[in-house]
Amino acid sequence: MSDLPEYGYVQMKHLADYFKVSDQTIYRWIRRDEFPRPQYLSDGVSRFDVQDVREWIKKRREEWNERKDRRNCAYKQMVETRKRKAMEKGNQAV
Repeated sequence: MSDLPEYGYVQMKHLADYFKVSDQTIYRWIRRDEFPRPQYLSDGVSRFDVQDVREWIKKRREEWNERKDRRNCAYKQMVETRKRKAMEKGNQAV
């Protein structure tokens, strides 16, 4: 049960196994509006639409990549600033 099907609906347990988290974590994500809500198919039966989950995964990856890019830029700027200051300090000593 490690893969998501191409389409259809999946149970909470399947998603918890897929993401390697507890059911409670997924419920917490739902309460915080950080995860797609389940579809209620009949009395007491709810499932998650795989397409909604796949869109959520795609969006999370894009957000993660944007944060990663910003961190890389900030790191490069920090390194360049330190190099420049070290060179200025070295020039002042001469």
